[in-house]
Amino acid sequence: MSRPVIAVMTDFGHRDGFVGVMKGVILSLCRDVTLVDVANEIPPQDVRHAAWVLNQAFGPFPEATCFLCVVDPHVGNPEQKKLLIHFPAVRKAIVCPDNGLASWVLQKHPDASAYAIENPLLCRSTAEPSQTFHGRDIYAPVAAHYINALIQNRLQGFLSSLGEPLPLSRLVLLAAGEPCRTESGRVIGRIETADIYGNLITNIPNRWLAGFEKRHIVVNQKPYTAQKVSHYSAISDGCHESMQLGIVAGSHGCAELFVKNGSAAKALSVLPGAMVEIWP
Repeated sequence: MSRPVIAVMTDFGHRDGFVGVMKGVILSLCRDVTLVDVANEIPPQDVRHAAWVLNQAFGPFPEATCFLCVVDPHVGNPEQKKLLIHFPAVRKAIVCPDNGLASWVLQKHPDASAYAIENPLLCRSTAEPSQTFHGRDIYAPVAAHYINALIQNRLQGFLSSLGEPLPLSRLVLLAAGEPCRTESGRVIGRIETADIYGNLITNIPNRWLAGFEKRHIVVNQKPYTAQKVSHYSAISDGCHESMQLGIVAGSHGCAELFVKNGSAAKALSVLPGAMVEIWP
C-alpha cells in the first residue's frame, strides 16, 4: 500500500494555528501519513462551498486517503451527529459533521457506509472535548485512527467500534437542484460557487453549451449577453459592451461566467445558489 494521506479542508484559515494544532494531534497518533491541505480558506460556515470543494478533490486523491473536513456552523450542538463515511470501492473516507458537507460525493458514490462517531476512546484523550474545537478533539483523532486501521489491516474492527451505522438516507443532504434543458433550447441551472477571482462556476455541463458564440443569460432575473470563448483572455477586443462578460468551459466540467479583468461575482452581485438561465 502506498503511503496513506489525510487531506485537510477547513474554514479556519492559517492565522490562528487551528490547522497546525489538528495536524499535531494527527502526528501524535499516526506518523506514517502524508498530510495535505486541500483548502483552509473556505468562506466561514459555508457548507455548500465546502461540499463543492470536497467533490472536486475527492476523485484525484489516491486510495487510502481520509478527507478531514471541518466546516461546521453548528459546532457544539449535541443534536448534530459526527460522521465517518467509508467508501470501500475506492478505499477512501470522509470525516465530517453531519451537515451536508459530503452531499455531492455521496451522489457519485452511493455504495458508501456511514457511521456516527460515538466512541470516546477514539477521541483526544482529555477530560472532556471542547465544545468549540471538535476538529482537534474529535475529527482529527478519528482520521488518524482510521489511517492506523488501514495500515494495520484492521479496518472492519475499527469501523464497528465507531458507533451506530447510519443509512445514507438519515444523513443531512444539501438540495441538489440539477440543471435542466427546455424544449426551446434554454438551459437552467444555478451558481455553485465563486472562485477567488470572482468567476462564477455553474452546475451546467460544458457540453450543453457547445456550438454557440453568443449567449443570452439571466442571472437573478437580470438579463445579460455573454461571449462564449475558449479561455479567459479570449474575449474579442471588438466587444464594446461596458462589461465584457464571458462563458468558458471550466476545468471542473461545468460552465463558468467571468468578467474580463474583473470579478463576475461583484459585477453581477451574485451569491452561490442563484439561478442562471442561458439560451442561444
